[in-house]
Amino acid sequence: MEERVRKIRSDKKREIKPTITINLYECIDRLSYMTTKPIKDVAEEICILGLQSEATIDLLAPYFRRDYWIQERTLIRGDVSRIPYTFKDKSSEKRRISIRFSQSVHDKLSELAYALDMTVSSATALLLKIAIYESTIFVDYVLKYLDNETTEARMNQLQYIVDFINKSDENNKEPIDIRMLLSYIMDKVSIKTKDFKKTFAQFIEQYIED
Repeated sequence: MEERVRKIRSDKKREIKPTITINLYECIDRLSYMTTKPIKDVAEEICILGLQSEATIDLLAPYFRRDYWIQERTLIRGDVSRIPYTFKDKSSEKRRISIRFSQSVHDKLSELAYALDMTVSSATALLLKIAIYESTIFVDYVLKYLDNETTEARMNQLQYIVDFINKSDENNKEPIDIRMLLSYIMDKVSIKTKDFKKTFAQFIEQYIED
């Protein structure tokens, strides 16, 4: 009697469960709320954007202890003498998030983890942190969702509001940026309405002069 071999789907996804801070989780949750996509899907998209972003990888490069290829065309040399990255927010409250990746993306995350000398789970948590907090990916992700709402006039006004706040608040030791302003608008959405696009347009329009 022939033994049946169970076929494995070529598109089967592999799960990674990184542990992240509550603040980072809530940021991803707000993006999920705004786009009406599941949290796991938003986190997956952010990770993929992070892997594709040379700017994001450049922020991680100082911690590479082994060589890493960016999309198989640019080699970043690692140095085993470098001190491995350590999370400075160890005392912060944490939460585990479940994300499913295609095999190809999982392989790339494994390569990143190897270069960082970390577990795949920790490397994924670090990629999420860098992608959202220290690169332009957060802003790009929100603006891509807004799409038709981000006219040139509104984008110019968004930057104007940021500059105005920074100049007006002399006691503000940490200048805000567009990412922080978008986070503020997202907070208003979660409190008052589910329509982020409408809230964004209304917020900007009140500052645009006729």
